[in-house]
Amino acid sequence: MQSLAMDHAWCHDGIEISRLSLDHQHCVGTDAWGRQKEQPVLVSVRFSFRAGFDTAAETDSLDLSTVNYGSTSKKIKAIKPLKPWETMNDFATRVYQIVLQCLPGSRTVEACSIQVHLPKASLLGSEVTFTHSYQHLVGIAWPRLDRTLLLSKVHMPVLVGINENERQRKQPLFVSLWLSTVPAAAADTYSEIESKLCQIVEGTCFETLESLALFIVQGLHKRYLAEEAPQSTVRVRIQKPMAVPSALAPAIEVVRSPIELSRATLSKSIKDDGPDLKLVKPYLP
Repeated sequence: MQSLAMDHAWCHDGIEISRLSLDHQHCVGTDAWGRQKEQPVLVSVRFSFRAGFDTAAETDSLDLSTVNYGSTSKKIKAIKPLKPWETMNDFATRVYQIVLQCLPGSRTVEACSIQVHLPKASLLGSEVTFTHSYQHLVGIAWPRLDRTLLLSKVHMPVLVGINENERQRKQPLFVSLWLSTVPAAAADTYSEIESKLCQIVEGTCFETLESLALFIVQGLHKRYLAEEAPQSTVRVRIQKPMAVPSALAPAIEVVRSPIELSRATLSKSIKDDGPDLKLVKPYLP
């Protein structure tokens, strides 16, 4: 699953290197139990150039309008550990510095995204991804930086649905969570976030994914975001693979900004013990 932050890096003609494995073992972030242990680390890089690839295309050769992605990949792969343990933020910053050394110059770059993938860092999800998104503005010395944390496809058995058969047994859902504008210190707390996500969803019995998604967003704000990441925008995507037999997995998404979250921790229709649903419930006596 690709983060929205990577899409933002594709402003003009660009280069992408996806899920690059590294030559050395790294202790970056925490493992699925929150420990500082070595684990697989993959890196994706995406950047676009302000002027495009026109001159390189005209001469059919590499020039200053583009970059050699082969040599760039080799330099990224050769990254060595600097210390016994490194935060996600520090590691992403190091990758960015290496990428800049491979470019014709930071002034030629319009946008750049560095993604650090940890495929074994989630107990119930498919992956944890941390993204540095840089925007290089004309006339400004330092690029604008945004940090995004993504927990991909956290598998949860949940009692959810409006049909009678859906009220009998739990069914699998895949919950993905994006936090943008994440503080550097919060980038390594994904194990805690996943634990809180599970606590929020456990025991719920909503009829609609919309109610469940909003309940998750508001629960995360109350239990985590308000103190640890008050400036973060949260995006929740819920996939329900068993809902439509002829579709892979219908999904809904909810996005809330910090302002929207601060206005009301819980909406009028969502309370700590669940929503005040107004749907017909033929399965009830």
